Amino acid sequence: MAEQFDIHDAKTNLSRIIERVEQGEEFDRILVAQARCEELTLVTRDPYCLRYEVDSLRC
Repeated sequence: MAEQFDIHDAKTNLSRIIERVEQGEEFDRILVAQARCEELTLVTRDPYCLRYEVDSLRC
C-alpha cells in the first residue's frame, strides 16, 4: 500500500518527499494528496490516479 501524507506532513517534510520522488517514487500520490486537501479536481490521463478517492476528470 502506498504511503499517504496529509497537508501538514507534506509541508513539514517537503524536501524529504521531493527526494523520494527524485529517486523514482510515484509523483501522482503527491498530486492526489494536494487535490484532496485543497478540494481540487485532478485532471489526468493516468488511470492509476483515478483509483484514489479524489474528484477527478479523465482527459
